[in-house]
Amino acid sequence: MFHAEKAATMASFPNIREELTKQGAPSDFLIDCCYVQGPTRNSKNQTLVLASGDHSGSLYLSDVTLGGLRKLCRISNALGHSSDIRSVAFSTRDPSSGVPLFLLTGGEDGNLAGWVSDSIST
Repeated sequence: MFHAEKAATMASFPNIREELTKQGAPSDFLIDCCYVQGPTRNSKNQTLVLASGDHSGSLYLSDVTLGGLRKLCRISNALGHSSDIRSVAFSTRDPSSGVPLFLLTGGEDGNLAGWVSDSIST
């Protein structure tokens, strides 16, 4: 992680895939990071969320902080993706779990999938 204005390193994650695997998020690749807005529209509370995936079509979301990574959830089901997910769009977060309330994903299988918090297992 870098500070944009100071061009200084704030945190480093040299073994990120190994760390995710230890937390139950075995990731073959990293997809994207995005700041996700807090639970209300006017909330100034944002969290950096990392999306990672495996070759079977599962998606893992993790919080990223200066202190490290914390797995939030795994997203996968038979109606989702059957291979690598390549893009993710996030919405606001659930205030109790920290999981985004809604996601859109696009994969190499040619599918677009919409996910609501009910279908996301933590």
